[in-house]
Amino acid sequence: GSLRAGGAERVMSVLAGGFVRRGNQVTLVTLSDPAEDFFAVSPGVRRLSIGLEGASGGLLSGIACNLRRVRALRAVFVSHRPDVVLSFLTSMNVLASAASVGLGHG
Repeated sequence: GSLRAGGAERVMSVLAGGFVRRGNQVTLVTLSDPAEDFFAVSPGVRRLSIGLEGASGGLLSGIACNLRRVRALRAVFVSHRPDVVLSFLTSMNVLASAASVGLGHG
């Protein structure tokens, strides 16, 4: 969801840089604004925010917010056509998996 201070966030920034150094094109997508990043990403990593981070405010609002997140992630996946989608932490794993349905990501 973000690149704020945290173990998964640190590992994601390190992995993204490592993949770029090995010749891969990497787009790192978060819900949060890049201005809030604690961890920097390597210059070759494309950094993209969908800007949909925040509290959901109840069950129905939460469902609506998560549907918007899934649609926004899916739009990124369709436009960038990644070979692989890698996500960390339960909530982002669920959102990324839902957004990837039928797109054939590894």
